[in-house]
Amino acid sequence: MSVKYPCKRNLLAGSGEGMKLISAWKLQESDASFSIVGFLFGFSLASSFAAYRLLEEYQQASAALQSSVDKLAESTERVRSLFSDNS
Repeated sequence: MSVKYPCKRNLLAGSGEGMKLISAWKLQESDASFSIVGFLFGFSLASSFAAYRLLEEYQQASAALQSSVDKLAESTERVRSLFSDNS
């Protein structure tokens, strides 16, 4: 019976299949730096897109709120004018 994945002890000791697995997974320094740069680039791109969408949504909500406030001010003026005419 062969073991596909060596136990942790074999990986740490570096014997048998564990050593082959470590050497197969070992990254070169340039690969690791490209991975880090790629991750940071992707994270920055996603963050920028999220911030843009959030700002866009905020502007739409702000415009809707301003419209509602303007309508409220208009109706308040109408009611005020009705009561001032009757007094």
